Amino acid sequence: MQWVLWLHVLGLPAVGLINGESIVHVVPDSAGLLVLALMAHFLRHRVVQATLVASGLLASSGLLVHFTDGLIESHFHFFVMIPLVALYQDWRPFLLSVWFVVLHHAVLGVIDPAGVYNHAAAQARPILWAVVHAVYVLGVVAVMIVHWAFSERAQAEAADHRRLLEKADRRMRESERKRLSDLIRAKDQFIASVSHELRTPLSVVLGLALELRDSGDLFTDQEHRELTGLIADQAVEVSAIVEDLLVAARAEIEQLTLLPATLDLRDEVRRVIEHLVTDAERVALVPGGVVHAVGDPIRVRQVIRNLVKNAIRHGGPNIRIHLSHSDGGAVIEVRDDGPEIPEEQRTVMFEPYATRGSINQGVDSVGLGLTISRTLACLMQGDLEYDHTSSESVFRFFLPVPDASDHVAGPAVSKTTTNDPRRWVGFEGPIVPSAR
Repeated sequence: MQWVLWLHVLGLPAVGLINGESIVHVVPDSAGLLVLALMAHFLRHRVVQATLVASGLLASSGLLVHFTDGLIESHFHFFVMIPLVALYQDWRPFLLSVWFVVLHHAVLGVIDPAGVYNHAAAQARPILWAVVHAVYVLGVVAVMIVHWAFSERAQAEAADHRRLLEKADRRMRESERKRLSDLIRAKDQFIASVSHELRTPLSVVLGLALELRDSGDLFTDQEHRELTGLIADQAVEVSAIVEDLLVAARAEIEQLTLLPATLDLRDEVRRVIEHLVTDAERVALVPGGVVHAVGDPIRVRQVIRNLVKNAIRHGGPNIRIHLSHSDGGAVIEVRDDGPEIPEEQRTVMFEPYATRGSINQGVDSVGLGLTISRTLACLMQGDLEYDHTSSESVFRFFLPVPDASDHVAGPAVSKTTTNDPRRWVGFEGPIVPSAR
C-alpha cells in the first residue's frame, strides 16, 4: 500500500506538468503527498500507517481531478482507491476515505465547481452531482462491507475448521486426517471461487454502468446497445452461478421440486447455445432428427449449460452436441477434443467442490456444476456419465422418453428402472407439453 502511495507521489506531478500546470503550482500541491508518504514510512504503528496511507491515496484522487481540470473520467480513481483502502479491513482508514470523498465533492464542488467537474451540467448543479457521486460511493462501500463481512466469516470458519482438525489429529487415522484436510481445502477453494466468479461479472456490470452514467452522451446508439448487451450478458452469468448454488442447497435439504414435461431436446439445446455469454462459436449442435424426452425444461437446460460450460472451461477448442436414442431413452452427448480426464479424477469429478485446473483460464470454477448436473439427471430418472472415445471427452446425459399415452413418437422404456416419469422423486403434477 505504501508503494502505491509512493507511485502517486512520483506520478502525479508529472500528470500536472503534462496537463499544462506550472511547476510553481504542481510542487506545493504535491508536497502534502510526500509528507504523508514519509510519515507512513517512519511511523511503525499499523493504524497510524494505514490512516496516513489512506489519506494520501484519497488525496491523490483529489489531486488527479484537480490536475486534469475536473475531468469526469478522473473521478473513477476514487472508485479504485476506496476498495484498495478496504484491504486494510480496518474501519478507521476506511471511514476516513469515505468522508474525504464526501467533503471533496460536496465542499470543493460548491466552492470551485469548475475545478471538480469539467461537465457543464455538473458545474451548473454541483450539489446534485455531489449527491449522485455520493450514492455510487455508498454503493461501492456497501459492496465492500458485504465482501468484508463475508471474508471475516470465511476466515472465522476456516479457523474453526483448523481447530477441529487439530482435535481430530489426536484420534483419527492418517487416512481420515487426509480426508478431512481435503474437505477443508476444497471448501476454502469453493469460497474463493465463488468470490472470484461473482466479483468478475459484477465488476463488469458496475464499471460499464458507471461509464454509461458519466459519459453516456459520448457514445453512439450502437455503442450504447453493445454496452447494455455486455451488462445483460454478465447479469445472465451471475444469475447462472446463483441458480447453481440455490439448486445445490435445495437438493442437499431435499427441498428441490421438479415439474416434468415432454421436451424437444433440439430446441432446448438451441436455447442454451443462444444464451451463452462467451465462446458460443465453439459450440455446434450436430444436425439430426427430432428427439423427444421427459424432464423439467428449466433443469434440463441447466444440466446442458453446465456441461457446455465445463467443456468450454476444460475441454478443447471444438465442442459438439449430439442427440440420439439409446437403450430406450434419450441421450444428449456433449463432446470436445480436449485432454482426457485421468482415471483418478473420474472417481471424484461428480463430488461437490471437486475442481481441476482449467487449460483455458487461471482460476478454477466453483466446483458444483457436475455435481448438480448428475443430481438433476438422477432426479429426472436419468443419468450422467463420462467417457473418452476416439480422442474425445464425452459427457452423456440420459433422460427417459415419453410413453404412448403422451402421444409423442418414441420408445416407451426408460433407461432407468422407473418407467413412469410421474413417479419421479420431488415431481408434482401431470406430464404436459413444455411451455417454458
